[in-house]
Amino acid sequence: MRFCLASWEWEVEAADAIDVTTFCGSESLAGTPQPGNISIEGFTDFDVAAQTEWRNAVFDGQRRVMEIVLPGDRGEIVLPVTISGYTMTMETNEAVSFSGEAVVNEVPLFITD
Repeated sequence: MRFCLASWEWEVEAADAIDVTTFCGSESLAGTPQPGNISIEGFTDFDVAAQTEWRNAVFDGQRRVMEIVLPGDRGEIVLPVTISGYTMTMETNEAVSFSGEAVVNEVPLFITD
């Protein structure tokens, strides 16, 4: 999916510790963090196929691959996601906007030139 965004946020929570306590003593190991979640915001354009795909993904639960092109030729981010939310907002004298949430399925790939 590829469309223009006003903002993108990636959140990775700290991993839970793994308790490996035995009769000989207590100990814990660092856990492995999960790839995290993303939040996006932008302006709605019903002619952009990727926005329609995002809305459809909320209901079918299938993974999608998202490509984020960074401004100023700084590269791009590619990540597989499972879409978990979509909100469309309409206000008087404002452009129609949207926000969305997704679970990141794998660590994103950062591509730079």
